[in-house]
This record gives sequence, C-alpha cells and structure tokens, in this order.
Amino acid sequence: MQEDKPKRLGELLLERGLINEEQLDRALELQQTANARLGSLLINIKAISEEDLLNFLALYFDCQFFDLRGFHAAADVLAALPPDTAKKYRILPLEISAPEQGAAELIVGTNDQTNLDALYQASRVSGYNVQCRVVSDHELAAALLRHYGPDARPEIMGLAEQLRGLEAEALAELLGMLAEKQLVNVEELLRRLQADKADSAGEDRGGLI
Repeated sequence: MQEDKPKRLGELLLERGLINEEQLDRALELQQTANARLGSLLINIKAISEEDLLNFLALYFDCQFFDLRGFHAAADVLAALPPDTAKKYRILPLEISAPEQGAAELIVGTNDQTNLDALYQASRVSGYNVQCRVVSDHELAAALLRHYGPDARPEIMGLAEQLRGLEAEALAELLGMLAEKQLVNVEELLRRLQADKADSAGEDRGGLI
C-alpha cells in the first residue's frame, strides 16, 4: 500500500482557512522566481501574519515557540554544534536539557520543522538527541549573525563591499527593486535597523534599558 505524501505548508494553511487559494497561487508564482520560503512570501504579501504562521507551526508540529529577540546562547551550548553546521542548516543551539530519565538533549531553534536532514545532522555532529523549537525566520537570521558573525562566503562578502560603497539614492533604488519582487520587506528591515540602533544606544549607556 502506497503511503500518503506529507502535505505541503500551503495545503495545510489552505485547509485550515488561514489563507485562500488566490493568495497561495500568488505566493507559489513568486516562489518560482524568488529564492525564498513559501511562509516568508505569504507574510510578505500579507496573506498571513508572522504571528499566526508561527502559532500554526508550533501547534501542527507539537513544537514550542521560542522568542529569539535579545537571546544569547551560553558558550557551552554553542560549542555543541560547529558554526558551519549551524549556518548551513539554519539551526541555532538554544540549550542543553537534562531530563529526569534518559540522555541529555540539545534544543535547537529552526524555521523549518520538516527539514529532517538538518535535525539528523545536528544530532550526528553534536552527539545529542535533538529537539526543535519554532522560531521566526528573520529573528533566526539575526540570531545566527549575532552568534556566528556575517556570512563569509565570497559572493556574500563581495556584495557587502559593493553595497558599502553605494550612495543613499542608489541603495534606495536597489531596495525598491527588491521590494517590488517580494525579495525584501523594507518595513521589517527598517524596524530591525531601528531596534539594533536602540540596542546599541542602550549598551552605550551601560545597558540600563
């Protein structure tokens, strides 16, 4: 007897009435030209809020939500997973739990609970049983950057160097083009920049806020 294939995210959201067919078709169309996950595209076209999507994923996969804002993992927890593995599979070590019975577990944050290969690799490399937590896509990106530094791939570093030399008008034009193609959420980018500035200001004042 042939096993049923697991349903895709779009089908699940559609079945539960969280999005409609027109919104799903629009996101799938964008996905053909944009290197982005369906969930992110649905959020960008305002088909679903990030909060509703995260709540759905946590409920569906029976996996708790973890807020990464301001989170800093302990050094011994980070050491459980090599930086290359964490960045390649987009998983962040959160904590090492010690259950009353059985072996200790490595708790990781991921925005793709269906990526079983990533969880397998995390378990194989760390030597721990791995449990996942649902995390926000953009907060995961910020947390990986915060813990492991910028992406060191040559093509990424080259692009960063080019962006660093752009005038304000040229950079604004580039962001506008990316926004039109649904590749970047300008409002979210500005919000994160403002939050980073506020955090830096707080650190400059001795971290009193």
